[in-house]
Amino acid sequence: MNKLKFILKDTFIYGGTIALNSLIMLMTIPLLTNNFSVDEYGLIDLYLTLITILVILFVFAQDSTIARFFYEFNSNRRKKKLISESFYFQNILYLVFLPIIYFVVLSYFEQVDKKLLLLILLQVPFFILLNFSQNILKWTFQRSKFIFISLGSTLFILIFLQCYITFFSIDIYDVLYIYLISRLIFSLIGLFFVRKWIIKIYNFESLKFLIPYGVPILLISLITLGLPFTERLFLLKILSEYELGLYSVALKVVFFISLPIQAFQMAWGPFLYTHYKDEKNYVLFNFIFMFIALFLLILLVLVLIFSKELVYLLSSEEYIESTKILFTLCLSPIILAIGSILEAGIDLSKKSYLKYYGFISSALIGIFLTYLIIKYFGFYYAGWGVLIGNICKVLIDYTLARKVYNIIWNYHLIFNLNIFIIILQIINIYIYEHKYDLYFNLFILFILFIFLIRTIYVHYLMKIFNCKVK
Repeated sequence: MNKLKFILKDTFIYGGTIALNSLIMLMTIPLLTNNFSVDEYGLIDLYLTLITILVILFVFAQDSTIARFFYEFNSNRRKKKLISESFYFQNILYLVFLPIIYFVVLSYFEQVDKKLLLLILLQVPFFILLNFSQNILKWTFQRSKFIFISLGSTLFILIFLQCYITFFSIDIYDVLYIYLISRLIFSLIGLFFVRKWIIKIYNFESLKFLIPYGVPILLISLITLGLPFTERLFLLKILSEYELGLYSVALKVVFFISLPIQAFQMAWGPFLYTHYKDEKNYVLFNFIFMFIALFLLILLVLVLIFSKELVYLLSSEEYIESTKILFTLCLSPIILAIGSILEAGIDLSKKSYLKYYGFISSALIGIFLTYLIIKYFGFYYAGWGVLIGNICKVLIDYTLARKVYNIIWNYHLIFNLNIFIIILQIINIYIYEHKYDLYFNLFILFILFIFLIRTIYVHYLMKIFNCKVK
């Protein structure tokens, strides 16, 4: 029970902060959608996503890598060296490659907007430093400072946007300036908070194991964000900026699914790494898996039931067509969240390179199907390519995880429920054309609640798991 309280406490503090941070960012969306056209908002969201992809590239998965090795050292001096090597490595990467990217883009794309390109690239260093300080504060349990940095940076953007829109006429450049100023201020504050963890170093010996461990995670992060980004590009190329804007708002509704996933994953990693050595805890691991999976599926159905209200909350009636693609977009992160638990064996075995297979397969399948589906079936089928790719990834990762660190998961119920929901939604969406949305979703919701209650009662209170490690 104390261990369960541990993960719940960290989920509430760290995960809850990230969730609240995302909610604040959601509050900026109505400001943008109501002051820009559907086409313009689609482009703004495309630029912000591109910034995030560049940050992931230059961070080089060092945030996740430090988290994995940080607790293996007892000496604070050794921990500081680990953190410092990673810090200097990230700084060297963006200092070397950002100028190269700038001049290469200007050389090969003469029509590019230089001011826009510069505003996008300037975001990257400060975003990286902000991300670095947040992660160090999290892993060193400096909770109040973590909350201040995380919430402060997004509150600043929200307040600044509101004030600027109230008194001035805003354009795309102004939006990027506001994001840049926020990241500049709070990255410097964050570095001040973690300054004691950054020391002088004379070699990069830790990179010998940080980089090999981090490369698969980097690939994972790029593919996870890159697939929706690629889908955006296909929509822009094959259809128009209008569909891009609809897709962008639909993805923002997906935040209501992503928020609890982020909150849980913030706590799941530390909990897993600190408790996996005791086989008795695998009973608890299975309960957590079943509960989270059922909870997310219930949340999916609730989002579908209130999809129109959520779109109105974030935007306006102009974006109402975005509700037609919500099912596939919302199910994708749920599939990945379920997979992140099932693939725990790969993380525990430290053979993170095995994740290559699932993610490369996911990327190839997702990109290929996304292009074909959008080209031949149009906007209302957007999301299916990525979803099918994610399902393939989870199946591959789970198969490999069992071979290197076999945790026996009670996954059959969750697998069957996912198939059941997908079939019913296909019937509802493409045969009945959304005519019976409420009835279909209420029926699914009823079934899920029954299984959730059964899981809590039978698997947790009665403790009849059959879960072992071979």
